[in-house]
Amino acid sequence: MLCIAILVNRAGTMALPLLVLWLTERRGFDTDEASNVMIAYGAFALIGSLGSGFVCDRIGVRPVMIGSLLGMAAALFVLPFVHGTAWLMLVVALWAICGEGFRPASFAAIDLLAPPQHRALSFAFARTAVNLGMSIGPLSGSFLAQWHFDAVFAVNASMAALAALLFTRVPIPRQAKPPTTNAGVDARPARDRRLVIVLIAAFFTALVFFQIDSTLPLFITRDLGLAKPWFGFVVAANTLLIVLVEIPLNHATAHWPTRRTLTLSTAFIGLGFASYAFAHGPIGLLAATAIWSVGEMLCFPTQSALVASLAPPGRSGRTMSLYVFTFGLALPVGAGLGPRVYERFGANMVWIGCLVLAGIAAWMYSRNDGVDVASAPEPRSA
Repeated sequence: MLCIAILVNRAGTMALPLLVLWLTERRGFDTDEASNVMIAYGAFALIGSLGSGFVCDRIGVRPVMIGSLLGMAAALFVLPFVHGTAWLMLVVALWAICGEGFRPASFAAIDLLAPPQHRALSFAFARTAVNLGMSIGPLSGSFLAQWHFDAVFAVNASMAALAALLFTRVPIPRQAKPPTTNAGVDARPARDRRLVIVLIAAFFTALVFFQIDSTLPLFITRDLGLAKPWFGFVVAANTLLIVLVEIPLNHATAHWPTRRTLTLSTAFIGLGFASYAFAHGPIGLLAATAIWSVGEMLCFPTQSALVASLAPPGRSGRTMSLYVFTFGLALPVGAGLGPRVYERFGANMVWIGCLVLAGIAAWMYSRNDGVDVASAPEPRSA
């Protein structure tokens, strides 16, 4: 039921990937103004991602997930009817806080429901549900935008509300142990050097990935001269590839050391985004997407399982909040900086920057000794 609810929620995800285009085409924003809205979204997302984990550890995961989805649905319903930059920013703030507040709670739910020995596989299954939904949401949203752009927000909101209803049927347990500093495990996640290195490397990787929601739509429509639905095709191709390949690929590489998996996968991510510099049409566009998709399929399940494994007792929510906070911090930087670099220096400079950032992350993983999902302390052990 958890994966079904995640699938429903992600199948409705279409507003954020198309937000920059909506702002520039429907509201008359220039690129810098649209980038400022994305920066605002990311800034308020930090509040949601940090606060969510603390609340999860206090009152439980399910109430946080349901409340976040309902708040996000309300914001998305209202947004097309809002006029004035200040009011628009206020609604975007609510959307960001609730939308990003859901993510640490969902990660903590997976951690609480999954047996430790199957944690990585559980994250892979959840990601399959996420990406199956993402093969539907952005693609259908891009076609819907051709007909009536504002309807994208109403559909997104409706799916979020339906997912909230489904989550009421998921019996997620409370954390089994209270916070403790016994057993040689520091109850403050940020004190673990291995976790800090993983979070910094994840930040650089996220800077690359947030070009999907900001620079890539501009590149497809302006540089390649393709219609808006091609952005949906790219996202759908990525997510369908993940649905078909991610679980078998992770099973086949399960014997790899965690450090090797993360190093190679981030290198593939950098090479994939850099390959957009050589794309001149649909074939090159899809080929580059396939390259970084391989890296994504290996990187994110392993990375999520590693972070969960490093969580101290009773701190699953807070640890996953730090993880999501990393992506929230990368959003205003990556999605805000990418379009500006694109406007001033061209798309190729963005793709070169992606290669450099992913290379830094790969180097950090290669130098992070002693990090392995199997050897990390289990949060539920005494």
